[in-house]
Amino acid sequence: MLPPAVIIDLIFIGIDNIIRQMKKLTERKYWEKKYQSENGKMTLSAYESSLPASIGNLFVPYVHSKQLEIILKNVSLKPKSRIVEIGSAPGYFITELATLLKAVPFGIEYSKSGAEMNRKIFRMHGYPDKNVIEADFFSESFMNEYEESFDMVVSRGFIEHFDDPSNVVGRHIKLLKTGGYLVVIIPNKTGINSRLSLFFNKDSLNMHNLSIMKIKNFSRLFSSAVLEKKVVRYFGIFDIYQFNPSTGKKKQIHSLLMKLQKILYPLYSLTADSQSFDSADFSPMLIYIGVKIK
Repeated sequence: MLPPAVIIDLIFIGIDNIIRQMKKLTERKYWEKKYQSENGKMTLSAYESSLPASIGNLFVPYVHSKQLEIILKNVSLKPKSRIVEIGSAPGYFITELATLLKAVPFGIEYSKSGAEMNRKIFRMHGYPDKNVIEADFFSESFMNEYEESFDMVVSRGFIEHFDDPSNVVGRHIKLLKTGGYLVVIIPNKTGINSRLSLFFNKDSLNMHNLSIMKIKNFSRLFSSAVLEKKVVRYFGIFDIYQFNPSTGKKKQIHSLLMKLQKILYPLYSLTADSQSFDSADFSPMLIYIGVKIK
């Protein structure tokens, strides 16, 4: 017969596995299908331009640029710091952020197709593809290997896919060294964004934890006992980019609106942060940045 301590350990491992499965509002097969269909080419056109860089950068998706701007304003890292994105496919964001910070990027991705895409983007930007970690973020073997390994941990559009996001945030913090930065970004699918989500793809709302998209609930996820808050806010004016149309006709409407919105990107980009239009009803995103104090 097994010793009581071993039996207790096995019970808790079993319970932990059940909880991990319950928390996920999306499954691996969803992300496999998503990245297989995109095959590494999905957002390339959104970030590339034949215009001079000073002009072409104005037409980069506004929310992408705004995320980078807010992070760069609120963090200070030494060159060659290790930064990691959880759920990092396709890999454009973390490689661009690493270049701007002169840091070393890593990515954590648990779908095979997403990891393959991620490696391709790392190579494209001159970073070693071995820095893409294909693993289950919730496995204890992963956490044991990478606990307190990074100077910055980033996730974007990740924690809202779980019904217990506080536990997910806790695992983010475990990856951080003391003094490291935590950056968590989620979409805002409340207000007008909720109505548009219902129109374009109502099933997509079931994949998201909508309760944490209220700024008070979002703020409560980050314990002041462990983190020193740098910023927590809605950001952005409005963005049609976040919606995933479900049918051909709605995809055509979305594509047309995306083209029209691109005309507004320069205006969005030139709007000073002091003239903020952040709001619960219209802003497409929420962001938290904090420093791990212990």
